[in-house]
Amino acid sequence: MKINIVNLTQSFKSQITSFNKQHFHIYSLLIVFVLLLFTVVFFRFYLKTSSEQYVNDFYRQNIQDISNGNTFSLITRLNNLQQSLGVTCIEAYKNDLVFFKKKQTNSDCNNSFFKNRIEVNYFKKDVSIEDQNRIKIIFTLKLPDLLQYAFLVFILFQILTIWVLYKLTQLLEKEKRKQGELLSNLASQVSHDIRSPLTALSSSARSWIHLLPEDERITVRSQIQRIQDIANDLLRKRKEIQSGKSGSDDLNKLTPQLLSSCIEEIVTEKRMTFRQYLDLHLEAQVDQTYGIFANINLVEFKRLLSNLINNATEAYDDKKGEIKVQLIEDDLNAIVSVSDLGKGIPADVLKKLGTIGVTHGKSSSSSSGTGLGVAHAKKTVEDWGGTFTIESEVSKGTKVTIIIPKTKAPQWFVPKIDLESKMAVVILDDDQGIHQTWDKRFATTLTEEKRKRIDVIHLSTPDDFSSWVVNNNTSANNNSDCCYNKILYLCDYELLGHKISGLDLIEKHELKSAAYLVTSHYEEDKIRSRCKELGVKLIPKMLAGLVPIIDNINANANTNVENGSLEIEGIQAVLVDDDEYMRKDWEKHAKKAGIKLLTFETSKQLDSIIEKLSKDDCEIYIDRELGEDKAKGEDVATNLHNLGFKKLYLATGHDASMFKHLSWIECVGKICPWSENKDDDW
Repeated sequence: MKINIVNLTQSFKSQITSFNKQHFHIYSLLIVFVLLLFTVVFFRFYLKTSSEQYVNDFYRQNIQDISNGNTFSLITRLNNLQQSLGVTCIEAYKNDLVFFKKKQTNSDCNNSFFKNRIEVNYFKKDVSIEDQNRIKIIFTLKLPDLLQYAFLVFILFQILTIWVLYKLTQLLEKEKRKQGELLSNLASQVSHDIRSPLTALSSSARSWIHLLPEDERITVRSQIQRIQDIANDLLRKRKEIQSGKSGSDDLNKLTPQLLSSCIEEIVTEKRMTFRQYLDLHLEAQVDQTYGIFANINLVEFKRLLSNLINNATEAYDDKKGEIKVQLIEDDLNAIVSVSDLGKGIPADVLKKLGTIGVTHGKSSSSSSGTGLGVAHAKKTVEDWGGTFTIESEVSKGTKVTIIIPKTKAPQWFVPKIDLESKMAVVILDDDQGIHQTWDKRFATTLTEEKRKRIDVIHLSTPDDFSSWVVNNNTSANNNSDCCYNKILYLCDYELLGHKISGLDLIEKHELKSAAYLVTSHYEEDKIRSRCKELGVKLIPKMLAGLVPIIDNINANANTNVENGSLEIEGIQAVLVDDDEYMRKDWEKHAKKAGIKLLTFETSKQLDSIIEKLSKDDCEIYIDRELGEDKAKGEDVATNLHNLGFKKLYLATGHDASMFKHLSWIECVGKICPWSENKDDDW
């Protein structure tokens, strides 16, 4: 790896400039404070030194009189001292008795900031104490008035400077926040405008991209990914502006994180970093991994993955090649891998990697290749309860695999969307592309007949949404004819052009668990906290095309059965089986044979109409295995037998001898009794 000195220098200068701009006002205040302190020290030092100089001069000029104790001469000299010299007070003592005292009017002899009290002492050591002439003169000197005024003016000027800088700092900070808000809003709007149609485009492309020639497929995928990268980068910058930091976090804190989102963010960042290398292709394969969470430290994971991608990039000396970042899962673990087809690692080096000081493929510069990266990554993953492995072969490439235990999805996450008969799905989004995405999802999940059993309502404004909720809310509307058995609201958070958000509308109409918030801002703490308070779950908007949609709709169960207006006597047979394909097969053969059949996924659905079925004539077929935590088929049949139903059958692949103790039930197998090939072996 070569280091570009010019780029490094420019980057360093840019960082220094940015740092200086950010701390300019702090520096200014600090300089003013230092100047203020220096001024105080300077004036005190000047007063002290000038006082000492004055006293020393007086002592030298009058040493004879002082040593002889000539008080008369000293009084004359002290009395003639000029006031302009700054002497405000003089006290003279001989053998502790005052022989002279003089002070200026309205002045005192005490120490103060502008005054210095200093003594002149003379003591003969070669005579007895009785014969000594002990002279002590105390001078109190002050700064000249002009210097005092200059000092006060300077102090006031510095106080004014501090006040001006403080106000200027406030003004600039306010302007900075305003600009940050503008940039944040702009980034948010542009990201929103890009991501919504992009989600629709990506979802649509999955169904037709395989029809294109290979070169066109590559072009379409790369351009869709490039737009996705731009949108992700804008969203990342918006988060940094709002938080005022670039992703710092408590490095010891582990939290459940949606791995696909983390991987896409880092891959996006790396694509932007290496965009100058046109033949270096970085791909994230996370499409089929909806809802995989792991307990990790987000900052460490991103740093770790970033370093692994950097290492994979260095495997290509010419920066031409392919790097894949893949996420898959097994029953217990999430498996993240970073692979390249580069120069590979020799076997003797490979077995030592992960030890501090051992590295491979780095430049000879002292600034790289310490071996700390792999060692730290290995320890970090192991601290999370995972494993870190490297597979490599010279000239064929390298694959780094991280295996981390999966964790339960947090409360805010929507694991699936359940659709039921006589249900309304209300979609609120200001982007037509998202509406098309949901329509396509429902169209590919449900048959045409089942799509008729639900209503999908498309709304784009808060007013339309509120109006619909008021007129159709099952809890608020007294007219049962216009109510649904269930309503699910899929609401966008940001509704451009409107101050009210989708979350505000959910709270306003008290929709709570009946609504999911579909947003690109699902990682923001303030949104998650508010959703937690309201009991609202979130769907990351970029995963709208991947969230599992569960079909719980019974296509053959007439709506009139649910509202009780159908005459049930015509029903000839019922099948209870949790296998959708098995139910469809029976429905097909029953229709061809002219048999009026109802099929149900659960025994609970059968219970809702059981009283209207003929106990003597209706044939009831029940699968034995109806799903986890569900009653067994023979138990359901026993309850029906106790109610008086005569024609009961177990439609199961289990051996009939298991049920010989139930003499009143017949075991018929899984093949539909009206199938033309019912004699074939199952």
